[in-house]
Amino acid sequence: MGFDITFGRGEPLPPGRYRSVLESVDLVDTRYDEKLKFVFQVPDHGAEVVGWAKPSAHPRSNAYLYSTALNPAIKTERRFRPEDVVGKECLLDLDIYDGVDGKKNRIDGILPVEE
Repeated sequence: MGFDITFGRGEPLPPGRYRSVLESVDLVDTRYDEKLKFVFQVPDHGAEVVGWAKPSAHPRSNAYLYSTALNPAIKTERRFRPEDVVGKECLLDLDIYDGVDGKKNRIDGILPVEE
């Protein structure tokens, strides 16, 4: 039986703006309630960045900001499903914070990719 293991960078990306692709979004039961876990790939740097969101439709919620930056049509449809956003490109504004297990990237902003 074969397998393939890809190891992460080990350190966060420096603060800045990065072109990214949403790899997945899943509803995850955490100790703080259910949250949406958005997993972004930053292909030019071989990095993965995770963003968390409450499953809220409020226009200032991360769920709304992330989904509408990835697919602007969601603003008029007023709903989104994983298939509406997975595989879409965006620009992530990243910063660094001290997590419980070391330094990590934090998503400070997300923008649509200009076509």
